[in-house]
Amino acid sequence: MKISLVCHFNRLRFLCLAGVLVFLMTNCTGEAVPAGKPIPTSPPLPPTNAPQTPSTPSGEDAIKTPSAPIALTPEPEIGPAQTLQPAVEKGVLAYHAQSGDTIEAIAKRFGVEVAEITSPEVIPTHAFLNPDQSLNIPDKLDESTLSLNQKFLPDSEVIFSETAAGFDVSAFLQPSGGYLSGYSQLLGDGWYRGDDIVNRISLNESINPRLLLALLEFQGHWISREPMTQEEANYPFGYVDYDRSELFNQMSWAAEQLSTGYYGWRTGKITELIFPDGGHLRLAPDLNAGSVSLMFFFSKLYNYPDWYRRLYAQDNFLTLYAGLFGDYWGRAEALGPLIPGGLKQPDLIFPMSFSNPWNFTGGPHAAWGDEGALAAVDFAPSGIDGCSQSADWVISASAGKVAREWNGLVVVDLDMDGDEHTGWDLIYQHVAKVIIEENSNLGRVEVGSLVKPGDFIGYPSCAGGISSGTHVHFARRYNGEWMLANGAVPMVLSGWTVQAGDAVYQGKMVKDGQMITSNQFGMAESLIIH
Repeated sequence: MKISLVCHFNRLRFLCLAGVLVFLMTNCTGEAVPAGKPIPTSPPLPPTNAPQTPSTPSGEDAIKTPSAPIALTPEPEIGPAQTLQPAVEKGVLAYHAQSGDTIEAIAKRFGVEVAEITSPEVIPTHAFLNPDQSLNIPDKLDESTLSLNQKFLPDSEVIFSETAAGFDVSAFLQPSGGYLSGYSQLLGDGWYRGDDIVNRISLNESINPRLLLALLEFQGHWISREPMTQEEANYPFGYVDYDRSELFNQMSWAAEQLSTGYYGWRTGKITELIFPDGGHLRLAPDLNAGSVSLMFFFSKLYNYPDWYRRLYAQDNFLTLYAGLFGDYWGRAEALGPLIPGGLKQPDLIFPMSFSNPWNFTGGPHAAWGDEGALAAVDFAPSGIDGCSQSADWVISASAGKVAREWNGLVVVDLDMDGDEHTGWDLIYQHVAKVIIEENSNLGRVEVGSLVKPGDFIGYPSCAGGISSGTHVHFARRYNGEWMLANGAVPMVLSGWTVQAGDAVYQGKMVKDGQMITSNQFGMAESLIIH
């Protein structure tokens, strides 16, 4: 199919995008846009139990995957690299903490015990380390693990941080004339344009819209042209699953994978990639969460050789990303660290009134969707069956300003600037807007409202998303990043600290020797009486 770009496209974006698309479509060689140190001059060997040569594509997928070998020549580094240096003591590596690091996660990444890590400074436990804190770590990993330690994306380019707060999806798409600019899809609450879908998913999942757009273009070419195959139209992110067809489901899946990789690295839960064919690749311990997020996403779609191409070959994803969105490392440097060392949660109270008892029905689980950051907990009014209406209130857990409300969702910004990408935010889901007869003068709080602790937010319900019963889903974010309910800054409500259980939705809350255990059926051990 002939590719055409409208002449009124922004000149700089036109030149970058056109150049990128030419070599992506022709498999010609080209030079990466970003500058820095060279990546290794030869590719590392695939994992021993992964295929040694690329699998042969067939059918429509053959259009997307080059069958000829790609020459891997030295290229400019994609991002700044932190090289692990031998410390004074033999067999010990010198590592400098990155924003968002905890000592527990670092130990898991390096395959050591927390007690084996030393530092000239005090090492805080169960807390975020100061960025750039010097650590000495025993060198126990195989050297091959360190061969793929190139950083691809700063953390702020993966989560919906301040760097993307002013990014206008509609304005970006309008000059391109591609499939996405004229796309619309019928969802449960009406028709949505393509830019509406990007905005909705990026805001709700807290994933950077630039990243979602770039992946959509790299995988499906929806920004620059029309789909060339039916598979490209149905599965633009490359995940072929009938239940995940069309843009909204595909982009939601992509956002969930990015989140899973990002927060899995944050906690140390993810230390290796597992490819579709079962091949394993241990991740270099000095990577950052943003890079692992991208690496994890591609590992869910491709086996090692094709995964390697998309990140390290000359026609890699980062070349496209830089062509579309410019100096992303410069944006991250200007923003500074996302997570300061020693970050503390502000005082919060339970997000529900206590005219009647409530139950702790859900321990730490995904903040949005089925996968991703385990940042949310659930509370339900006692004695309510299914999705019956409740006259009990969802209340503000802190003072703040309502930054957004939509389809059962309310976001309260605690620094009161109305920008949910900076500082602390509280997220309430399944909040009803319907007016209850017993409180006929009240409806769900509106955008721009200032609230104090205990002020009315709305009613618990099943509104928005999938819910098996009336409740409120509660989570926190800081600078656009989900704060894990049982993470370095644990969720504390009215003095009760949330702790995780052995599985999602399991957990407990503890205070002064007392304990409340989560139970989705509202059993006695989950009862909260104010």
